Amino acid sequence: MRSRYVASLLGASALFVMTAGAAIAAPAQHAGTPATTSKGHSAHVASASVAAPLAGVGCGGSGSSRYCVVNVQDVKGVSEPYPVIFDRNTGIPTLVSGLISITCWYYGNAPSGYANDGVLDHAVIPVVGHIPDPYVNLGDENPWQSPWDLPECG
Repeated sequence: MRSRYVASLLGASALFVMTAGAAIAAPAQHAGTPATTSKGHSAHVASASVAAPLAGVGCGGSGSSRYCVVNVQDVKGVSEPYPVIFDRNTGIPTLVSGLISITCWYYGNAPSGYANDGVLDHAVIPVVGHIPDPYVNLGDENPWQSPWDLPECG
């Protein structure tokens, strides 16, 4: 009986920590809320921290099923400093903050005004699309380098 009590307390504590962490990391705006980029373009706002499959940064899977949950970051010195994921079907930018999940990378250029290093990361959470690599915080590493070790998109 005592072990069940201790186990339930540990479970409740873990749930509290995860919920509190998500609440702290979540932006004030809600997913799907219209927003405007610095050039006045219409964009959607999505909170990746709410939908992320892991509570923090890290990678899972292997080979072509590998994915990483990572933070996004603002990039100073460009006309569009805030991270957006370009929807795979429509190309509409979705403003993101917090954690996103990426699965692979490919060579390509971001639209004019966005930070560009010639690499785009394929995002699957909170929106399926691509995000210019400079907006993904990989600790000054490329997505194909350790510890990320993401495959090139096929």
